[in-house]
This record gives sequence, structure tokens and C-alpha cells, in this order.
Amino acid sequence: MDFPRTKVGSNVLGQGMPGVKAKLLEVLKNGFLSDVTFLVGQQETPIEAHKLILAFISPVFEAMFYGPVDEASRETYATIGIPDIEPDAFTLMLEYIYAREIPLRIALQTAIQSVYAARKYALPDMEKMVLRHLLESVTVDTAAILLSTAKLFDLVRLENKCWDCIELDSERFLASEEFHNLDGDLVKTVISRENLGIPEQSIYKSVVRWGERECQRKELTVEPGNVRTMIEKILPQIRFPLMEPSEFANGPARSGILTAEEISNVIITKFATVREKPHPLFSPTKRFTKMDSMGANSKCLCQNKTSTCFYCHPGPYIQHRSQARVTEDVGEQPESDQNRTIVQNPIIGMQNPSSPTYLPSYCSCRTRRYCPEKRAFT
Repeated sequence: MDFPRTKVGSNVLGQGMPGVKAKLLEVLKNGFLSDVTFLVGQQETPIEAHKLILAFISPVFEAMFYGPVDEASRETYATIGIPDIEPDAFTLMLEYIYAREIPLRIALQTAIQSVYAARKYALPDMEKMVLRHLLESVTVDTAAILLSTAKLFDLVRLENKCWDCIELDSERFLASEEFHNLDGDLVKTVISRENLGIPEQSIYKSVVRWGERECQRKELTVEPGNVRTMIEKILPQIRFPLMEPSEFANGPARSGILTAEEISNVIITKFATVREKPHPLFSPTKRFTKMDSMGANSKCLCQNKTSTCFYCHPGPYIQHRSQARVTEDVGEQPESDQNRTIVQNPIIGMQNPSSPTYLPSYCSCRTRRYCPEKRAFT
């Protein structure tokens, strides 16, 4: 069954048959003729619903309520505990099932929980709607939690947008409270990125602060030995040889976090002139800013100073960024070339199919080819 798609100016995602939808939402709200009660969340909040409607949309509910089970087992489905989903997210899922729509304004935590609910009850169209909301919610302040969400649910589009946001404002992100609350594996992944583009001293300080917070979370004394234990797996990602000598000598070298061998290795890596140096424990390779990796600091072959191409001319791009709005259907593929919607992106300046990061095969000046794996022009 096909349902109408979102229209510009609507107050919900998903529209059509407003009278029927309103009635269905009304019976959901007042529990009229309901035949199943869910005890949702740790507080077991009771939420009433209708088995037939749930089974009509979700194959999981269909198997639960009308699958090949004996009558004794079927009776147990009159009351069902749902401890792993919070009431707001479960209610949002039910509203989608009853009316095939979700509100445009959703609390971030509710939206994240709704992705889990959509996966659990096999509602891919709902997941697309929620993902669209999450993509629009990516900022420096939300990038940490949304990156964790993207990793958890393997949401590639959301992950790419989070990385773009983080790399464009790395200093603010690494200083944020959200970064200090990330788990260790994700902190390691962030610090290993090539495009952070901020002084290594700032990266080191952010990692140490994260280690101190981790000590507090584990109720350990905040002292160099314990901090070292917390950041043991992250330390190799910090590029100490890139620091100024005075920064390294007055900071990491005196912190008690690095061993004497590591300090010696950094000094030899940075200053030794002998041909045979020991293998560096920390990479001496310079990081790049997001603009560097996109070719912003390389000479544009077209010499077009009026272009708003992100890759060749980032200045005009950033200046006019807010003026462009590119709409996309998340995860949807066109049925045919006739139905395929090509969106004109006024920033990049070329016709560009829907894409999570709007990366063309060529820059708009058509002078360099873009490599998606390296995320840079070649």
C-alpha cells in the first residue's frame, strides 16, 4: 500500500487521509476497543493498543499476535512488558503505525530510541523518517551522541555527516562536555582522524581531560598513573612529534603520563639527524584541516574567483552556506529515470543526485576528480 510522501509546509512527516488518521490516533490515545496493553520502560508505563492495527503494519507484531502459537501462549500477549524502550519512543512508534507519520519536532533522545524501536519491530519506513530528523539535528553539540548512534545502528549517512561536522570545528568538539562522555573506543577513533586540523597540544589536553573524567566515573584517584591506564589505547594516536619543543617539554614530558622511553623516542623522532632512527612510537605525520583534505589550500586550476565550489573556494561556500537548502529522500531509490529527482545544489553549482554529503564526482570547476575512499581530490 502506497502512502503519500511529506509535503512542504506540513507539520508532520507523512501525510494523507487526514480524517482516518485523526480517528486512528484518537482511538490510540483513548484506548477505545484496545485488546493489548504494553508495560513500557523501567517504570512499566501502561500503553493500550490494538493487535490488528499493529499486526497490519509490523511483521513482528503479526507473528507475535497471529503466528502459529497455542491458545495458552496467545493469552499471555494480553499484557506485554517492553523494558528496553522508553514510553516516548514507544508512543512515537505507535503513532507511526496508526497514522504513518511522525512529528517534525522530536526530542533527540526520543528520536535515537525510535531508531531502535523501528529496527526491533521491522519498520524500515519509520526508520527513514527518523533518520531524516537525525540528519537535520547534527551540530557540534549533538555530533558526539549522534556519532555513537550511527556506529551502533550502522547508519552510514549519519556517521558521515557527524564526521563532516566534527572535522569542520574540531577544537570546539574536543573541548565539549559531550566528547568527554564518549566511550574509549570512539575517542580513539576520533583522535585517529587525519582531518582534525588543530594543534596537537590541544588534542593531547582533551584526551587527558577525558582520562581524568574516566577516572572519576570509575571512582579512581585522578593521578598520572590512573590517567595513563585510562588513555593507554588512545595515546598512540596522539602525534607528539608535531608539538613545539617547549610545548612537549612543559606538558607531556613533565606530566608523568609518558614513560621515559616514550619521551626519548619523541625527541629522537623530532630532532635526530642520523639516517637510522628507531621506529617512532607516535606518528610525525601532519594532520590536515577539513579544507586541506577537500583541496581548499591547493591551487584551483580554473582560477574562478566567483565560484562557490566547496572544494576549490571554501570562503564563498561558507559565506553562502545558509542560503542553500538541498532536500533529499533518505535511503530511497528512484524507480526509474523518469521518476528520479535531480536537485540543483546552488552551493556546489552542479546537478547532484541526493547524497548524504553532496559529493560530486568532480568539483564544480571540473578540474579534479574526487576519490570517495580518500575523501580528497586527486
